[in-house]
Amino acid sequence: MAREWVFLQETAISVDKTIGELQALLVKSGADQISIKYSGGEPLALRFTMQISEKEAWFQLPVHWRNVYNILGKYGGKAEAQAKRTAWRQVLAWVKAQMAMIQAEQIKAPQAYMPHMVVNGPDGESSMYEIVESGAMNLLPAGSSG
Repeated sequence: MAREWVFLQETAISVDKTIGELQALLVKSGADQISIKYSGGEPLALRFTMQISEKEAWFQLPVHWRNVYNILGKYGGKAEAQAKRTAWRQVLAWVKAQMAMIQAEQIKAPQAYMPHMVVNGPDGESSMYEIVESGAMNLLPAGSSG
């Protein structure tokens, strides 16, 4: 089996440095508050607020480093630390891409992060994406104008 390439799989940049870079970018894109969600002393997600129509909205960018670890492990058994660095750098790269769209005024910052907006779902706190994925939100059928 050929080795699968994972974007940024060789990064040596620490998770802490990446989190600092993410925080700086989010402030530039309009974040009002930023916090880090931890579990067992490990950072799992970056949470932040932005204003939408003068209302505060919470967003959460999850970092699924275990998924990266599982993929890297199939091709040579990379260490957990490498998977964490890679996963966090991938989130940073995604935020940088969103910033390019925001700076070019193609989208507004809240639009970029909308799938990650935290809302009250049927099972408690969920992202907008999780609500749609679960079927709890009725979507218009393709080709429908509403």
